[in-house]
Amino acid sequence: MFLIFSREEIYLPVPTDLTLLLCKGKTLIGAGPNVGEQIDLQGFRDRNGLILTNVVGELLLIVLVDPQCGACVASRNEMRNVRDRVTSLGVRYYPVSLTSSVPAADFFSYTDSLALGARGYLWVSNDRSPSQSLYSMVLPSHILINRNGTIIRKWPGTSTNESIRQRMANQIVSDTRQELFSRSYGSEKIEVGKSFLLSCQQRIE
Repeated sequence: MFLIFSREEIYLPVPTDLTLLLCKGKTLIGAGPNVGEQIDLQGFRDRNGLILTNVVGELLLIVLVDPQCGACVASRNEMRNVRDRVTSLGVRYYPVSLTSSVPAADFFSYTDSLALGARGYLWVSNDRSPSQSLYSMVLPSHILINRNGTIIRKWPGTSTNESIRQRMANQIVSDTRQELFSRSYGSEKIEVGKSFLLSCQQRIE
């Protein structure tokens, strides 16, 4: 069983196969927005005012955090583990916060203290609000998105158990690698298909 943390520090037992649970249409408190939904990236800015959309590559892994979140403190090693491994795959990794419990300057000092080698992003937009499902998502939570902010995969929460945190980190990295492979393999199949059709057309001509 995984244990995840809500914003009120309530522990929620979650089946190990969270993806299967969500695919079956079950509702899980704090699980966040559904895969396929789009996150508004325009509201997230770093300490220099750079918008998150300006740095998104093909895929981006974000982790929702808050300086006052005990679970985020407990899972620092998990975050570093995931960050080191996904960046080696070419996926960028950034800690983000929707409503930091401390002033902006303190939030950015906090993300620096995580030693993730990545700048933090804070929701600072006054003319738009994040979705309620994203706002109420448990902390910390990892979300894999594409360049448009569409959620590809997600992994809500963490655990009080170090060995489980390691398993969760392994799952995040494994799923991310699988997503990269499927995209690469899919592109190769398209190119092969184009080449085959072109060959057939040339033979006809």
